[in-house]
Amino acid sequence: SITAKRMISGLVLKYLNGECFVIRRGYETTLPVSSSFCLTVPFTVFLGRSPDTAVPDDLRAYQLHMADTGVTPSTFNARTVALRFFFSMTCDRDEMKKYMQFRTEPRKLPIVLSVEEVSALLAAAPGPGLKYRAALSIGYGGELRASEVTHLKVRDIDSDRMLIHVERGKGGKDRDVMLSPSFDP
Repeated sequence: SITAKRMISGLVLKYLNGECFVIRRGYETTLPVSSSFCLTVPFTVFLGRSPDTAVPDDLRAYQLHMADTGVTPSTFNARTVALRFFFSMTCDRDEMKKYMQFRTEPRKLPIVLSVEEVSALLAAAPGPGLKYRAALSIGYGGELRASEVTHLKVRDIDSDRMLIHVERGKGGKDRDVMLSPSFDP
């Protein structure tokens, strides 16, 4: 277990398996800790000294260490934001923010099904009748989200203009999507 001491007397911060706890000395109870404070603990452990004494080279070395140890981009960015907050608000050292870089998540291409795979998926739709098959084909053909398909009404499908009107989609916004040409009303 790694224990880092916070500068508030009488409190000990324990960082165990990615979890952060503050324990009062002499008491068994734990106190809640802000997530931004917990995210600065790995930096303190990396430095081996108080983080307010860090210099730009320490920040760069820490970010390289995170990249080399396989820290995910979301964790990397969360720790960077916590350090930016720590240096700007707690230490009043705004100049340190310019030495911190963010990482981007690599974008993955979506999986596109072949015509045969889509046909097999639609043929496997459960139940008698066309209800589920129609819902799947409209949803896949119009690139709709599952919640958007479940909220569709018959009046939302305009087969003359080949449009589907989606009300209150993601973000509560209305939108129109193209109806698949293979859809036969």
